[in-house]
Amino acid sequence: MVEERLTSIDTLFEQGHAIVVNCAGVGARMLARDPLVRSMRGIVVHTRRTPELVRSLHDDAPGNIVTYVFTYDDHVVLGSTYDQDEWDERIDEGEVQGIIDRCRNLARIDGCQNWRALGVEIIDRRVGLRPIRGEAGISEDIRLQIEHAGTGRTIVHNYGHGRSGVSLAWGTAEEAADQVCAVVHGKADIG
Repeated sequence: MVEERLTSIDTLFEQGHAIVVNCAGVGARMLARDPLVRSMRGIVVHTRRTPELVRSLHDDAPGNIVTYVFTYDDHVVLGSTYDQDEWDERIDEGEVQGIIDRCRNLARIDGCQNWRALGVEIIDRRVGLRPIRGEAGISEDIRLQIEHAGTGRTIVHNYGHGRSGVSLAWGTAEEAADQVCAVVHGKADIG
């Protein structure tokens, strides 16, 4: 595995690669020259596990206010913010506290007796730029496509999952792999 910052997919072709799978996320805006790629900034909070919390919770409220509590064996993920077209990766502590407050309220409504303990012991705060894609008002227009980039050069694009990345990425990764196999075996329609 080689870690390298790219400014052009052509760099990979110049290194001798014939097929490139572009899963650059929000970086696809620049790398694939795709103006439909935008940022949806999100903050999540990792906290110690609250023993009484036995299941994950999720609430989609009006105004794109999404609250979730995802339980794991040793920690809980509290989320989140969805700030469209926001590229700032700094974490605002007021937003963190807002996430914790919404998650506590959701746990309280769900009947968790120890809801006040949720988020007391923070392990980590994370911010990320989710790759949304589409015209205004559309945020999950995934690009899963083969592109012919010249003789013997093929790009398989797979990005633009938005806030559904963790859920959708498994299926689109499998489809992208199938497309690579079709290219290799001469069965792909790459126009």
